[in-house]
Amino acid sequence: MDDSQLRSVVSMAPDKQTPPLDFEDLPKKPEEIHLERHGALLLLAARTLMAELFAHGQEIHPLAVFPDLAQIFSNFVGGADTPVAAVFEQRRILLDSLLTLAVLSTEQPIGIPGGEDEFREFTLALTACTASQSYGSIRRLSITIVHSHPSQVTRFRLIRRVLEDDDLRPIKDSAVSWLKHEILDAAAHASDSNIFLSPHYFSAILPSLFSYNDLSLNVSSEIVTSWFKFSQTLVPSLHASLSLLYLLISSPALREQLQLEKSIVYLRRMALEPLKSLCHAFESDLTQNGGEGRIEAAVDMWEIGMSRSVGLISHVLGQVEDAAGEAFAPVDAEIQEPTADDIARVEAIRRETSPL
Repeated sequence: MDDSQLRSVVSMAPDKQTPPLDFEDLPKKPEEIHLERHGALLLLAARTLMAELFAHGQEIHPLAVFPDLAQIFSNFVGGADTPVAAVFEQRRILLDSLLTLAVLSTEQPIGIPGGEDEFREFTLALTACTASQSYGSIRRLSITIVHSHPSQVTRFRLIRRVLEDDDLRPIKDSAVSWLKHEILDAAAHASDSNIFLSPHYFSAILPSLFSYNDLSLNVSSEIVTSWFKFSQTLVPSLHASLSLLYLLISSPALREQLQLEKSIVYLRRMALEPLKSLCHAFESDLTQNGGEGRIEAAVDMWEIGMSRSVGLISHVLGQVEDAAGEAFAPVDAEIQEPTADDIARVEAIRRETSPL
């Protein structure tokens, strides 16, 4: 069988595939045995990778991202209301095969998707596939895809979708990375027309960087459950959001461009102080701090867990507060608040850029 046959099989929707073998009426010759789509995917990924690594001087033809690779991802990890959940149900070898094809395909021009639905579904599925990867280059594949879309508004809407959808929380830190890349790229090219340098667009997306509802976890009566939720589901996105905030506040140019002075009062009240109080509540439970030790009693290796969650967030939070103090403290008496016009423009942007 050649690669064209393999591509044909993996590009076919699951409901269009040939039925499994009938063991009561077995094929009489090899050509009557149909290719199984999962096996075809593994074989195609292996062949494509081997050709890339060892075919010296031979021309390689990776799959086009749109529509070919997007269709394959849809066939194997699509078809669910929440594509992220669908991806996490798959075996690792299947995800590795998809990522192998994605790595080689994204080295070519990405192309333009057929529509926003195709762009959204492929990006979410690809991002979920990379979520458990430790290699930075693999995790950055989704940044390449997001940034390739010619519409700034479409990119903005996708970022909002991930940041605001609780079902997409496992990849929320990736969406923060997309936002950071868009802001830094816009700043590097000094384009006044880029919406990612607009203070009003940034203000429209700012509330979704921090999960305000989750910052009011019930630490009084359910501190162990709250700590598990905080450490296992909230820390990655909170760490990413705080790191982005630190970067923006620390840069005089970006701080001025995005008019962060108008947002610092809001951030302190709605994000930084609640987060600081939450971390303090967890730390106060420790027996060494005079607490009841409920987390210690319920969790093995709690010291490692605390350092990687509460300790990490407390450290980055301190850096953000220090940066904000240096940037805004000298003029605290003259801190600007958003004007009525600012608020109206932000609300208009939120209406016009509803998530994909």
